[in-house]
Amino acid sequence: MTARQQGPKLPQGFIFIAFLNFTVGAVLGAVMAVDPAEMPVLAGIHAILNPYGWLTVLIYGMTFAVLALSLGVRLPTLWQGWLQLVVAEGGVVLVVVGASASLDWIRRIGVILLVLAPVLFLYNILSGVRYTRKTAGTAQQVQADAGRLFGRFAAYRATDAVGQRGTDLSLMIFIVAAVWAAIEDWGAAAGVGLATTSRLEWLTFYGWIGGTTLSVALHLAPRFLGRKVEPAWLWSMLQVAWFGGVLLAELGSAFGVSWNRVGSVLVGGALFVTALRYIQLSLVRGKHQDDAGETSRVIGGPGLAAWFTAWGFALVFGGILVVNGQPFALSSIHFLFLGFITSLVYAVGYTAFPIVLGRSAPQPWLGYVQIACAIIGAASLIYAFVLFGNGVVNRLLLGAGGVFAVVGVLGFLAMWAIPSRRRAL
Repeated sequence: MTARQQGPKLPQGFIFIAFLNFTVGAVLGAVMAVDPAEMPVLAGIHAILNPYGWLTVLIYGMTFAVLALSLGVRLPTLWQGWLQLVVAEGGVVLVVVGASASLDWIRRIGVILLVLAPVLFLYNILSGVRYTRKTAGTAQQVQADAGRLFGRFAAYRATDAVGQRGTDLSLMIFIVAAVWAAIEDWGAAAGVGLATTSRLEWLTFYGWIGGTTLSVALHLAPRFLGRKVEPAWLWSMLQVAWFGGVLLAELGSAFGVSWNRVGSVLVGGALFVTALRYIQLSLVRGKHQDDAGETSRVIGGPGLAAWFTAWGFALVFGGILVVNGQPFALSSIHFLFLGFITSLVYAVGYTAFPIVLGRSAPQPWLGYVQIACAIIGAASLIYAFVLFGNGVVNRLLLGAGGVFAVVGVLGFLAMWAIPSRRRAL
């Protein structure tokens, strides 16, 4: 029995719940965009759903999927994976309900669950790897297409090591941030569930979510593009700049010194150079020989369009951070989450979901329409937040951005939800 046959629905469960959270968050965002008067009521819920319900749960699910498909890693018992999903989503739901109903005890239970979720995630990964090794591994059971997309190759070993270091560090940062947030929230009279100081946002938004995204991208880029993304020392320097910037900003916020400005410059510079390099590598076609034989570009069609979109947003956002250094302005948060990371999720989805979900890819023209809607939505919202006024143009941009962003995510979900011919295993 393969790892895929043993527990294929676990990562799919995480992915489904993540997109459900994203859909609810996007709809709430659209409501606020159309009617800004709703912001005082909905903004706190929106702010919880995006980092914790959408991106964090998605990271959990994709990690389980990649480990199972590429290395045959499986958990000793599936219930521990489902327990993590219940804890992670339960935390989000209780925080939202508790904050909305002004029930502090419910909110605080939710915060505790949000702290336990990454700890369970770390335990599940370690126990899964240990169990797989103990049972003689399942490397030979990995599907050929999954191995080509997610497998370990000697040609990518150097950059994979940098990426692995980044994901490990990001998870440790998230655990620290979650514990810290819970302690601060427990002593607060009221709140939305997690303290939203710049110190915690640096750790969660840029240390955990941003750090994980860039680290995973370093794993995926050579496999998607069918080429090495050397030199590894460049990515190590960019990683040091990114996490060093987060650390400086964190210390600056804690001690009230100007290091957070330096941190913004380092983070923005690292993002700018990373995006520029990936765009450059993506424009050059080619094949190379690795230990698995000759490889070529895997990503294409709507996936490639979303890939360029993501790094285009990252390029502009990195430059903006270097110039004005406002990482937590509404425009910056939407640059990071909606423009960059969500577009990258679409790119990964179009490329990897046929394998992860076992479904045929949707028609390319549908994908292009969906990406166009997502681009219009993200760009309109970001520009509206840059203007940030009460004029007619600003309200039109907010409304259009919210509607197109929702259409984008619903369109993406619909393409994978519609029954289709399953791929042969």
